[in-house]
Amino acid sequence: MVHKGVGVGDKEYNGAGFGKLLLFGEHAAVYGYPAVGLALPLRTTMNLVDEGLPVEPNKSAVPTGLSAPLLPESDQVIVQALWEDLFRISTSGTAEPDHGNAFLSSLRGRRFRMDVWSNVPRSRGLGSSAAACAALAGAWTALGAEMDLSSTHHAIWLLAHRLEHRFHGTPSGIDTGLAVHGGCRSFHFTGAELPDTDALPPPVFPIVAAAVPRRSDTKGLVADIRRRHEAGDRVVHDTLAQLGRISEQAIDAISAAAPAETLAAAANEADSLLVGLDLDSDPLRYGLQLAAEFGAIGGKISGAGGGGAFLAIFGHDQTEAAAAFAAALPARLQQQGGEAAAIVISPPHPAPPSTESATAR
Repeated sequence: MVHKGVGVGDKEYNGAGFGKLLLFGEHAAVYGYPAVGLALPLRTTMNLVDEGLPVEPNKSAVPTGLSAPLLPESDQVIVQALWEDLFRISTSGTAEPDHGNAFLSSLRGRRFRMDVWSNVPRSRGLGSSAAACAALAGAWTALGAEMDLSSTHHAIWLLAHRLEHRFHGTPSGIDTGLAVHGGCRSFHFTGAELPDTDALPPPVFPIVAAAVPRRSDTKGLVADIRRRHEAGDRVVHDTLAQLGRISEQAIDAISAAAPAETLAAAANEADSLLVGLDLDSDPLRYGLQLAAEFGAIGGKISGAGGGGAFLAIFGHDQTEAAAAFAAALPARLQQQGGEAAAIVISPPHPAPPSTESATAR
């Protein structure tokens, strides 16, 4: 569990969040269709350190000092903005106003330092902003433990989701759900602020999560699909319904531990539909074609598109081929004048037989 290590130490408050790979349901999830995703073995961690130094009173809505001296200046601006968001959210959105106000009052005059570490690639569709929001929400929640505020995974997810609005306007909750909970999960939308989510068994075959630079940001791509949807574009309506159907079938297949070929066929079908929505890019298509050359049996755009993330599915006995593709992709794309990142998500190893069963044999 991503927040297993979160807690209050010697005036240190820690949080972490995973990167993510959306397997099925991109764009369709915005319109209420289910989605399924996988947390990556990449993460962002944040250490919030109470420096015990006084802060001069000021008229700001944020009655504390926060520094992030190890970050580039542009990132310090983002962290400061998120810190201010925390106070705004805690003031306007807490379920226990008196308790929440007491917590905020307890912070007055305290100075904090934020130390950040991450290996989640940025601006690649692998959930870097969601991982950061989850990490900050976890650290803030650990700080709130001083006042016995809720520290459940759901509370951390809700706070991370609200922070994510700064990056994506109207986030679905999928990215932050994977960042907080980890694992493989399905998401179903009921109209509540957060979707319902269930844990699924991890795929039992290798998947390569890869990413290339984007030609447009998530906000712009989602907004373009929304504009076409609201204008009554029949192709968009039909495509989103088909993507939703594929996502439902994929969730059933993953739940039943279906073979790689089943998910690969679903991925190939979904990819064709996403390409039809003009969400492809030349580097992304090159990456998927290269994956096929290395033996991948399926693959697709993952996330908003326009470049960004994609996934390649390999057969049960193709772990070495998956690793070879992940190793080759960055150099091959560099030869094309581009760049890429790739990571193999290996299937879980089966548990070794117990002593009793081995003896019995």
